[in-house]
Amino acid sequence: MDKVQKELRLLKIYALFSTVLFVALFCLAAKGAGRKAKFDEISAERIDIVEPDGKVRLTLANHERMPGGRMAGVDLTARYGNRVMSNNGPAAAGLIFFNDDGDECGGLIYGSKMVGGKPEQVIYLSFDHYRQNEAINILQSEGDGKGRSGLQVVDTGSPYTADAVQQMNALFLMKYGPEKDAAMKKFGSEHAANLKYKPRLFVGHLVENDASAVVLMDTESRPRIRMEVDASNAPFLQFLDEHGKVTYSLPGAPGNNDHSAH
Repeated sequence: MDKVQKELRLLKIYALFSTVLFVALFCLAAKGAGRKAKFDEISAERIDIVEPDGKVRLTLANHERMPGGRMAGVDLTARYGNRVMSNNGPAAAGLIFFNDDGDECGGLIYGSKMVGGKPEQVIYLSFDHYRQNEAINILQSEGDGKGRSGLQVVDTGSPYTADAVQQMNALFLMKYGPEKDAAMKKFGSEHAANLKYKPRLFVGHLVENDASAVVLMDTESRPRIRMEVDASNAPFLQFLDEHGKVTYSLPGAPGNNDHSAH
């Protein structure tokens, strides 16, 4: 009996010691949780900056782990790891911003690849309208003998609804072919108010005619005022009608009405 009581006392002492040790370790961990960590170098495929409630506000990732984006509370899962500027453009890595709603509101993406021995590259910093495409972007792009470097201001349509974004994501997941083409056409007619994307201002350099340009566009994104210094270092100012015809030019008509910023 004495042996049993002795063992019980040892168990009680052990339990008490274990409890005290656990509490002490917990307190030390809690105390150290708010401390800053310093690293000389970090290798990661993706880093998320989050709010205290876990909401993502910024993501830095390689192209395979780039988020597809989020709009009206809907994740564009079809674009996860596949952020490109066109159907066959280079895969993009970069930085994505998210607003208070958790929706994407801009970012910096970049990617490049060789096509037929020639480079294709996109570097794109954008700030978005609410639940919409870019409002302002700074870009550098080149490929197929064309390209531009500059600042662009864009007018977009009405904010997307969650239902519209869900439909959009389903379209992205479809395989290319007649069925997808028909679905895209139907979506375009039903959501014309959302799909509006009209550049209104471009300031920068145009590769195709090696010109420094300022282009003001109307509500249909048609160039109406152009100010350029062309490849021969000649400056000129043009006013154009809705059909692209020059109606007035300074210092005189240069004889070239087909300049375009897009």
